[in-house]
Amino acid sequence: DSDRLRKDFEENKKTYNLELQDERDTLKQQVEELKQTIARNEVMYKSDSGKWEKENTIQQQKIDFLTTQVQDAMDQIEESKKRHEAMLKAVQSRESEKG
Repeated sequence: DSDRLRKDFEENKKTYNLELQDERDTLKQQVEELKQTIARNEVMYKSDSGKWEKENTIQQQKIDFLTTQVQDAMDQIEESKKRHEAMLKAVQSRESEKG
């Protein structure tokens, strides 16, 4: 009876060790897959980050250009307003001299 228990114990131990090894192998494979996924994600992040920085630089240049254009247009409007005010004063001055 003792031999039978020992035999059962050894068989159970073998089965347990096989299951444990299978579980370890599965976990090792999952870890390896996760490492590969992380590596791919890092590459994509760096690539996307570079693209974003480039796009951000381009957009900032466009904003700066448009800001300059708006300021130039505002300056031209201000100059035009001053010229018109000066002409209006000149016309009013001539009219008052005539009158």
